[in-house]
Amino acid sequence: MNTDDNEPPVTISMRDLMWVANSPSLLAVSGERTSTGARNEPFGVASDQPSLNQSEIDAGHLQGFLAKKPHN
Repeated sequence: MNTDDNEPPVTISMRDLMWVANSPSLLAVSGERTSTGARNEPFGVASDQPSLNQSEIDAGHLQGFLAKKPHN
């Protein structure tokens, strides 16, 4: 994934959080039924899975949380 060298760390963290939250489940079982009774396709997003957008993320809270939880 290409990143702009001038992107603030919080912008990168927000983009990464949205990617993780909105990515299809890798653990879905083929033919598994969702809570609505629909069948999941392998590696598909459940039809009842809400998506996350940038306006729903508190950037200050995310930055503070990540500062307390360093990662590699």
